[in-house]
Amino acid sequence: TLPSEAYTYDPVHNRQSSQHQPGPWTYNADNQLLNYGIGSEQHTFTYTPNGHTETEVTGDPATKTREFIYNAAERLIEIKDNTQTIGQYQYDPMGRRIRKQTSEGTTWFLYSDEGLIAELDGAGNPKRYYGWKPDGLWGTDPLWLADKQPTTWQTQLYHNDHLWTPQRLTDTEGNLTWRGRQEAFGKTEAITDNITQPINNPLRFPGQYQDMETGLHYNQFRYHRANTGRYLRWDPVLNRHRDTNKYLYANSNPTLHFDNLGLWVVSNEPYSEDENTFYCKNGLATPHLGDVPPGREGECTRPGYFWHEMTHVGRANQDYACNGYGWNPGGMRIDFDDTTICDEQEREAYEVEKQVLEAMKRYKLCADDCIKYIDARLKRIDEILADSIIGNCLEYHTIQL
Repeated sequence: TLPSEAYTYDPVHNRQSSQHQPGPWTYNADNQLLNYGIGSEQHTFTYTPNGHTETEVTGDPATKTREFIYNAAERLIEIKDNTQTIGQYQYDPMGRRIRKQTSEGTTWFLYSDEGLIAELDGAGNPKRYYGWKPDGLWGTDPLWLADKQPTTWQTQLYHNDHLWTPQRLTDTEGNLTWRGRQEAFGKTEAITDNITQPINNPLRFPGQYQDMETGLHYNQFRYHRANTGRYLRWDPVLNRHRDTNKYLYANSNPTLHFDNLGLWVVSNEPYSEDENTFYCKNGLATPHLGDVPPGREGECTRPGYFWHEMTHVGRANQDYACNGYGWNPGGMRIDFDDTTICDEQEREAYEVEKQVLEAMKRYKLCADDCIKYIDARLKRIDEILADSIIGNCLEYHTIQL
């Protein structure tokens, strides 16, 4: 059976109450969770000046203090419980975690373009392999794992839900070897009833790997705390923007969206060919013009539409929006879901489009019969820019893959 859950939120999507987590949820002006729960289940947090979780105190009165330690690149490198180190972590130049050290020993991690493909012990001996759907998004849609138990390799097959989150594993004979009972925000309990030879499966939401020593989910650029539906640290991309809740996982809507890199909210739905947008190709944003007027009008105004989208492309590549996303013509959508950011970027793009069209007229870069179409488009752009906020903004600001 599924867990019974119910939540309420404030206007910026901070959780205010939880049916199965009694007690108040309090935040500061930066949308940082200060505490939740009561009695032995109370959790209290402090933060660094850079917005990263620094300590978590469990219980009232306190029974455990957890410390989070970061390096100069603001990556989590050590966790301590009551001053005792329980986990140490190391990353490669691309930000992928390549090593962790716990009381169980050292684990090394290897990756391909699709995600994690192997775990090795401290001596470099393989102990597990993973297989993914070819050319898929990073860390999504696992197909199989091969486990060494103890001297022979056994293959397990993944059974995933609509967001590619593992629900079950079976061996090659069809026998159940892992089943998860999951809450909406990813907290998972392994159910071993009627399983003869259960195995460990650390894969959670797309792009997430659960660390048993902490319960946290490693999510490429950040760590996700599933029992709160929040990240340990500020979003490294949204950090520069105002009026943005920088800690939420998937905009507090994890049954429809996911965040496989710890950066962007991905909607599991294709984009329409009949729109102006951009998609990711070989890790870079590429413009797509599908909603240009037909006939001569479109021929005359197309340069403006192109440079409008190229403005978004430049922003996306500056923020590494397509990092980890290959060629995916079927489409995914990455939502920022913030009207302030959306309005800012759309106004910039319309201003660029306007400058291009005005230059075409000024320097006679178009035929005489194009002037009327360009003037009509310029009038429409001025009407859009006159609005207090760009209309239907949340449709415009999505990144399409």
